[in-house]
Amino acid sequence: MIAFTNEKAKGKGLLKRDDQGDYWWELRDCAYYPEFEKEKIVWQEIVREPSFAYDSGEFYCEATSFLMTGNNLKYLIAVLNSEPGTFFFKQFYAGGGLGEEGYRYKKAFLERLPIPLVSSQNKDIAKELEALVNRILSLTQSEDYLENLQKQARVKEYERQIDQLVYRLYELTDEEIRVVEGDNYVKA
Repeated sequence: MIAFTNEKAKGKGLLKRDDQGDYWWELRDCAYYPEFEKEKIVWQEIVREPSFAYDSGEFYCEATSFLMTGNNLKYLIAVLNSEPGTFFFKQFYAGGGLGEEGYRYKKAFLERLPIPLVSSQNKDIAKELEALVNRILSLTQSEDYLENLQKQARVKEYERQIDQLVYRLYELTDEEIRVVEGDNYVKA
């Protein structure tokens, strides 16, 4: 990669950059490429509802999407996509909504979410959440998912079960659950 010189180097022509990338399209060396090849959560920045997706492969996201790597990703995706997770995000979200329905799921806002770490006290709930995420992934990755109403209904049921487990994770009372669900509240 060739870079233009600054005023002090004027007259010496173009200089070779020390931090050039490994590929022709890189302006600089990108040390984060291996993160794309890891198990991760991927999400869009601007959405109407949470759309956190699990990726076990090599999905490369771009400008208005983000990724998260680390431990307990299926646990995290269950909490982030849940009804209570969405409610908490709206409560702790620093920038307010975008219009009537939109939100920005930026890293700075997500870091403010009070998500409990997996511990000896909640490891059974975490395992149940991960198992439900695995069931959802199995159904949604099948070739006939978009046409199969039974599989879609099962996913909705698993999502409802995830919501109930997340309520237990946060030890919410029936009254608090009623606040989260508003008019959709049905006692489990």
